Amino acid sequence: MKKNLHIISRVLPDGIGEELELEPGDALLSINGQPVEDVFDYRYLMNDEFVTLLIRKKNGEEWELEVEKEYEDDLGVEFENSLMDEYRSCSNHCIFCFIDQMPPGMRETLYFKDDDSRLSFLQGNYVT
Repeated sequence: MKKNLHIISRVLPDGIGEELELEPGDALLSINGQPVEDVFDYRYLMNDEFVTLLIRKKNGEEWELEVEKEYEDDLGVEFENSLMDEYRSCSNHCIFCFIDQMPPGMRETLYFKDDDSRLSFLQGNYVT
């Protein structure tokens, strides 16, 4: 399993993150000793009243923070990558794929085979 580095880009005012003295550039390493692979891990692991965060400060120092909060409260931070992981391209090689049938020379982003169910789920367009 690859280890993602989740860099905080913004700390929202009056949130838990501000109270914990988190700063842009700090990295979230784990929640309750569990690695955070993507946004779903983050949301799932944060849904506790007591969480232990492992944060690497910009200067390299690691802080273990114990947080008591409401059940569904968030840290009040934003991350550099909102999915907390890279986009996932479709790995199927369907003979009827409309992207493979597009003419060459068009905008590069049109050729990305978006099979990332996380995006669909987060946007409310989840298809099974």
